[in-house]
Amino acid sequence: MNGLNALKMRQEPKRGAKLAEKLKCEKSSIHYLSILNGNTRGLVWTDDPTAPRLAVVYSYLLGGFQIMGTPLQTAEEYAAFRLFFENKVFPLAKDEFELSEFAYSADTEELSDMMRVVFFFDKELFEQKQLVYRTAEEYSAAEMPFVHAAEGRLMRIRRASESFLRENAEFAGAYLPEILESYKSFADFLKHGFAFFALEGENICGNIISNGEYNGCCIVGADTKAEYRRRGIASALLRTAIEFARERGNEIIWECAEENIPSVRTAESCGMHRCGEFFVRWFEFEPQTPQD
Repeated sequence: MNGLNALKMRQEPKRGAKLAEKLKCEKSSIHYLSILNGNTRGLVWTDDPTAPRLAVVYSYLLGGFQIMGTPLQTAEEYAAFRLFFENKVFPLAKDEFELSEFAYSADTEELSDMMRVVFFFDKELFEQKQLVYRTAEEYSAAEMPFVHAAEGRLMRIRRASESFLRENAEFAGAYLPEILESYKSFADFLKHGFAFFALEGENICGNIISNGEYNGCCIVGADTKAEYRRRGIASALLRTAIEFARERGNEIIWECAEENIPSVRTAESCGMHRCGEFFVRWFEFEPQTPQD
């Protein structure tokens, strides 16, 4: 059979545990497994709906793609895979998602090598190393509320809820849209995810939001407003998330760029241990022309 016909990537309208189980490996991203599992929003393409060996998964939240499964074998399959991106994925990314670059990760080094072959001859690839941390086996969270000694300011941490949505306009206006990039509704988010916010009065100083869950592991992202950084807010939020997850029998996964030293220190200060690493690679759809 001709390789161009043998490999046909199809969008998967149905996602669930079986699809995730067939495609996962030890290094699979919890965020993208959550998409495969149907817990969080995204798009999935596979080469076979019943017995998939290769998948391309898109995250609405991250604006990036994950390559999962096993590598292609023949030159014809590589050519068909390239055409799939050129005819389907790239137009979707540029026209519908309004992305200026194609960013992706791969579950294994073999898949990374495959992607280099697919794109090497006419794309300039950039890359950034990401570190993965997970909750240590023994952990004791700090009591809340907390006071930053240098400032002497009392701050409190509040969990996202229906009442918080009604009471805090900043949460409703600035943070709910981000949550809904990953979840179908706020009710769906409360069922599958969680978020905590550091407050000074009613002003949100920082946040930690889960953006995926699979097999008892919750992946989170955190951010602190610039004027409130270096006050221990991110660490306090992460400690709170770890304690909350532990009470539900879950673990926390934390990912950050290797060069993001404050984020690395936050994870390590909360007793998390480094359990893996991967690369995000990308290229621009329309490379910038150097200026004279």
